[in-house]
Amino acid sequence: MKVSIGIDCGSRTIKMVVINIMNYQIIDSSVTENGLFPLKIINDQFNKILLNNKLEIDNIVCIAGTGYGRNSIVLENLESVKESGIICHIFSEISCHAKGTHQLLPFCPTIIDIGGQDSKIINISNQGKVLDFIMNDKCAAGTGRFLEKLAQILNMNIDDLDCLAVKHNKVVSISSTCVVFAESEIIGLLAKEEKAENIIYSIYQSIARRIVSQAGSVSVCKPIAFVGGVAHHHSIKTIFSELFSSEVFSPENPSITGALGAAILAIEQYKKQVEK
Repeated sequence: MKVSIGIDCGSRTIKMVVINIMNYQIIDSSVTENGLFPLKIINDQFNKILLNNKLEIDNIVCIAGTGYGRNSIVLENLESVKESGIICHIFSEISCHAKGTHQLLPFCPTIIDIGGQDSKIINISNQGKVLDFIMNDKCAAGTGRFLEKLAQILNMNIDDLDCLAVKHNKVVSISSTCVVFAESEIIGLLAKEEKAENIIYSIYQSIARRIVSQAGSVSVCKPIAFVGGVAHHHSIKTIFSELFSSEVFSPENPSITGALGAAILAIEQYKKQVEK
């Protein structure tokens, strides 16, 4: 079996996907916390995923990198890849998220991708090619960083926020769009003994409304795909559905679409070279 491997080096996590080059079927995937030494993390993750699936270097046709840290990761420096002859590529995260999401949700022409430090709204063609997009990478509001800060203030794990948000019974006012000033508002609400679930849900509302405002710069087509790490928070997906008056879909693992798209784009490049 011949495979392609996509690596998405994000600000918060590193995602890796292995797919069959013949049918693009996902063989395995992993999501690991990023750290001070991303290349070591990628090496460890890479070797582990090969071992778990009984794959050898000879099984790999191509490897592709994308994401926030794609330019700082030299794929040829992967210990197992050195002098192997494996073709390595670097692709933009916009094109990778478009291609990967299209593979999983081909009926969604618009993608909302919210990661650790940026948010993107992408319109794609029937072939998964980017038609138009807008990206916010200048402000933490409307990104996973906002949720990390919220979890820190509440002394909670970020993955537990959504479980509490569904218990809300009202929406409280969060007027600030800046994370720094919103932090003061949150602390003030806690001092007034406002319930954590109401604060969390209200922050979700704030994030969603910011994305909807951002989406005004592109033509949102329905139904909508919601991907990225923040898409694990199901309450935000529900809010998007209400605000856009549209069905909103997320794949089973919304974190891996960038890595999946990178693996697919690498295969497409490989096939073009073979055909020459």
